[in-house]
Amino acid sequence: RESLGNFKCDLGNPFGEPWSDIVSKNKSRSIYSSIPSYNVKAFIAKSNDDLRQESLTMQILKIFDKIFKQNEIPLKIRTYDIIITSLNSGLIEYIPNTISIDALKKKIGNKIDFNTFFRIFFADNFEEAQKNFCESLAAYSLITYILNIKDRHNGNILLDMNGKIIHIDFGFILGLSPGGMNFESAPFKLTKDYIDI
Repeated sequence: RESLGNFKCDLGNPFGEPWSDIVSKNKSRSIYSSIPSYNVKAFIAKSNDDLRQESLTMQILKIFDKIFKQNEIPLKIRTYDIIITSLNSGLIEYIPNTISIDALKKKIGNKIDFNTFFRIFFADNFEEAQKNFCESLAAYSLITYILNIKDRHNGNILLDMNGKIIHIDFGFILGLSPGGMNFESAPFKLTKDYIDI
């Protein structure tokens, strides 16, 4: 048990500096901070990429989110803004306080498994993080199944600091597959790591 506590110290915060702290720092230096609608958002600039399909998929996800909320269905998805600036460029809202499952697994290495990471990192609120994980997993599994979203590797799935997963990069939907070859037979991603949590 002591070694797991040490591992948490070694791991630090894999989600980076809390976004609220970053916003506060920027607000304190901004000449516009007194404006009531002041807000800070970060965007990723993408070029040589047609974001129209990504934008359409995000609009559909926003409809799913609205349906879940209106019907009080406890499924959680995280939508984000996409601004298309040309046929092959645009801006995608950065999702703060997240890490891809791929990057997290590289960070924790073979020292512990994903379930143990959850129990260590979310020790103070494990059941809430577990609930958030399950509700977001169920939501994205349903959406992935209905929209036939492919290319669901660990680099395209984020984990946030509350335990929710967030899918990104929707370049392959409605039967389209990377390279035109469909190697993914599963209708959604449900790995042993996910089941263990």
